[in-house]
Amino acid sequence: MSRSYQSRWASVARRIFVGSLLTFFMILQGDVQAADPDRPAPTPLVNAISASIKVPSTSPEMSQRIDQILLDSWKSHGLTPAEAASDEELTRRLYLDLLGRIPTVAELRTHDKRGPETRRGELIETLLEHPDFSSHMASVWRRALLPATADLSAFGGTESFERWLQEEFDANTPYDELAQELLLSSGRVNESGPVLFFTALQLKPDEIAKQTSRAFLGMRIDCAQCHDHPFDHWKQDEFWGLAAFFSRISKPEGKMEMLSPLLQVKDNNRGDVMLPETDEVIPPRYLMGEVFQSSMNAESETQELSRREAFVVWLTSRNNHQFAKAAVNRVWAQLFGRGIVDPVDDMGVHNPPLIPELLDALALYFIQTDYDLRNLVVTIINTKAYQLSSRSETRSDERAKAFAQMSLKTLTAEQLYDCIAIATHREMSQAGADQTGLLRLGSNARMQFISQFQTTGSAVDYQAGIPQALTMMNGILISDATDLAIGGVLTSLSAPFFTDNQRVETLYLATLSRKPRPEEMEHLREMLSGHKDQTARKAFWADLYWALLNSPEFTFNH
Repeated sequence: MSRSYQSRWASVARRIFVGSLLTFFMILQGDVQAADPDRPAPTPLVNAISASIKVPSTSPEMSQRIDQILLDSWKSHGLTPAEAASDEELTRRLYLDLLGRIPTVAELRTHDKRGPETRRGELIETLLEHPDFSSHMASVWRRALLPATADLSAFGGTESFERWLQEEFDANTPYDELAQELLLSSGRVNESGPVLFFTALQLKPDEIAKQTSRAFLGMRIDCAQCHDHPFDHWKQDEFWGLAAFFSRISKPEGKMEMLSPLLQVKDNNRGDVMLPETDEVIPPRYLMGEVFQSSMNAESETQELSRREAFVVWLTSRNNHQFAKAAVNRVWAQLFGRGIVDPVDDMGVHNPPLIPELLDALALYFIQTDYDLRNLVVTIINTKAYQLSSRSETRSDERAKAFAQMSLKTLTAEQLYDCIAIATHREMSQAGADQTGLLRLGSNARMQFISQFQTTGSAVDYQAGIPQALTMMNGILISDATDLAIGGVLTSLSAPFFTDNQRVETLYLATLSRKPRPEEMEHLREMLSGHKDQTARKAFWADLYWALLNSPEFTFNH
């Protein structure tokens, strides 16, 4: 039996085990009908959805429901939505949002051949099945799950973590199962995959509590670590009550500057947290709920449910609407540039959702469709709101914030590198019979580029500065692409059977994913007419290519 085959079946077996384990413990916790009618009611959960909210069961109907909620909101605020995006504008946006890159010239040519009635649906189906979809989603969620400050260089970096995520998205693993597999993972701290989540947080209960709350509940409770939260309702003992769920994960004794690769991520039967600067032991406590009481087996006197397992049962319960709200809000922000609650990891009474009904409806639909992330993405991108243009004769921040106009989104460092790779034919491979894919993992050049451009914060806030601009203008990627001696695209365009119009069109398609407008073509013809000899003409094509790669239209998702 091959190693990859064994690995796949080991993953399947692990999911079956985790699923059965959680079902059993959900009965114990009251999430499923308990056998004992006298057992206390389930733990109160965070931010419940109103019982009056009802949602459709199919994706097309849910897309219409989203549009209706937004239309009602726009009318109440006197907003007129922007016009629908053009086909070429929407095509580029779909590639960037679903694959994390622009389309190749060949992919654009293929799309042009599709019938007008089915072209959008066929394109979306093609993109969702493309290997770059899974690798892009892995990059998006790696950013969400691992803290930006985590240093995993001593353990091989984040590549194996991202590879694990890619496998999960490729299999379309339900989101609740993905969270369960991550938070219940065990093994040595240097092992690949989900264990690196705990390695990145150095097995510290407080750090795990902070990141878990931000990633899976969309809440910044860490302000309550040292004192009661100044803006939200979180208390210091609530923060440490959450941290106590992770206090019995094995960790080194005393202080260590670095984790030893020999350390194991596993649950022990001892270990507690204390309120800072006191001797008060804080027991595990669900947010806005009761203290966790461990179950004991009378015959073996062993604990049936570890603290970590109890937390995961509570977190991924279908009654825990905050878990679903945080997830759909992140997906919405990925596609629209800002969340219904923004920032996406600061949900709370101090920062209410812009359109509460929209957030509730999406969360309930997500739960009812068994946490299917791919279905959620399809549902949102098929809305009229997602397909609105970012162009407008008059600037309107209010309209963009209300999702009545698509926002201009800055490309992430990963997207920017991948777009340059596609435009310049770097690090590409055949992903299928007629598919071009990217070699994203294991590229040192990509990692170095990302480290120079790495940013945090909202996608609608431009954060690049002088160093990034200089890298774009003079860096080796752009320099190699526009070098007349080695530039692959320019070399291919030098073939005599290309006309000048075809050369201009190809460069525009390769970079901006559109054909040049008539006025642009006319202007370039006039410029080219002044270049008579062959050397000057070659320099003209290199300069045009450089200008397109450095244009704002190339470096933004619009």
